[in-house]
Amino acid sequence: MTRHVLLASIKHESHTFNRFPTSFALIRRQGWREGTAVVQAYRDTGSEMAGFLDVAEAAGWHIMTPIAMNATSGGRVAADAFAAALDALEAGIKAAGKLDGILLALHGAMAAEGEDDADGAILSRVRTLVGPDIPLAATLDLHANVSDRMAASANILVSYRTNPHVDHRETAHRAAQLLMRAMESGVLPVSVVERAPTLVGFDRGRTHTGHGPMIDALAEADRLERDVPGVLAVSVNGGYSHADMQDAGPSVIVTGEGDAALLREYAASLMRMGYERRAEETVRLATIPEAIAAMREGPFPCVVADYTDAPGGGAYGDATPMLRAMIEAGLTNAAFGAIFDPKAAAMACDAGEGARLHLSFGGWIDPAFSGAPIEAEVEVRHVSDGAYVHDGPYAPGTCASFGRSALVRVGGVDVILSTENKNILDLQQFRIFGLEPARLSAIGLKCMHGFRAAFEPIAARVLACDAGGLTTYQYERLGFTRVRRPVWPLDAV
Repeated sequence: MTRHVLLASIKHESHTFNRFPTSFALIRRQGWREGTAVVQAYRDTGSEMAGFLDVAEAAGWHIMTPIAMNATSGGRVAADAFAAALDALEAGIKAAGKLDGILLALHGAMAAEGEDDADGAILSRVRTLVGPDIPLAATLDLHANVSDRMAASANILVSYRTNPHVDHRETAHRAAQLLMRAMESGVLPVSVVERAPTLVGFDRGRTHTGHGPMIDALAEADRLERDVPGVLAVSVNGGYSHADMQDAGPSVIVTGEGDAALLREYAASLMRMGYERRAEETVRLATIPEAIAAMREGPFPCVVADYTDAPGGGAYGDATPMLRAMIEAGLTNAAFGAIFDPKAAAMACDAGEGARLHLSFGGWIDPAFSGAPIEAEVEVRHVSDGAYVHDGPYAPGTCASFGRSALVRVGGVDVILSTENKNILDLQQFRIFGLEPARLSAIGLKCMHGFRAAFEPIAARVLACDAGGLTTYQYERLGFTRVRRPVWPLDAV
């Protein structure tokens, strides 16, 4: 029997304290595809959609791919963009006619204008459209904020197990195979979720060190999947703490067959461990002076992440404090990627390679989180259209772009100025500007954690720095009003 399965992807991690909504225009530039263009864009990549296609094609499913949407993390998704994504998904479901199953790639921490729980809204809309008997599976980032509505609407929820996230495709394989099981057996799994009164837990989902709360939790998840009849998937989520929504924070999902109350007991037990160890972290954020000392002393290359101004966490990407310190320290053979400043990038590009000019760049969005602009005489070293293809461990084969961009030299530091705000995840993001990261002494980059997959193998030393940006751990600076209370660390619990 040929199964008819709809595949779709609607993904965004939404920093609700970012003052700029993620506009429909930005989403269209960065990641909006419909119909056959979805397959063409993602088939040979490390994405969830590629994983769905792997299983679908091997099983001979008849597939429909109405929509794939994504964009750099940022403010809430604009209402018109969210409505358009829902409409495209609904139109695809209605046009399909017969459906045996649905596979969705979601983030789990998307918020839209007027909708805190956007992923829950997507899943509940689909459930309403297809009724209770069609199996619905979704993949999630392990930084998902999982609501009861999400769990109630989906039969199968499967989260990444790596951070940096290098298992997008493998996670999709797991979800698709569980969907296949449900379609063939006629037994609909259920998913349950448990949370605790904390914004932070499971070491924020980190797995790169090979030890710590997340590693221990995943070992227990493996044991439950292996040894407990009826347990099909256990997902441990570090949560996304920069979202002011009711259910923000870590969670455990158990997907299985049989007694939902028993599945919930397994989830609650594992969540208790995460709550009890909520203060344990395997990465300490360095101060700016500590980061500069490491860049001076080596060993080299020394890579320092501007952790609190991470575009991949929804920050503005224009903060200057760490870059300013690199310049003032007189570092040489150093590079920084990237400062999001479309105006400065355009001025440098217009001036052309080899030009020297006085430029003001960065620090243009919010002085409280971005610092002040850097005023400097710069040399334009390279001009680019900003396009690159990931060829490292993180989402290999996927295409992205800084937009029209320039590499400028300030003292001994080469600085990428970009038109699009992009997380640094791949060595190609430096190489397109003529920079070879392995030959640099000091590298500053804007990312929280995902950079490690590509940059740790070429680095002699890696640090993450707290430079005061919007992806701060100092949650009292943000002004939460919607999250459940009490919740740690905002409250003593």
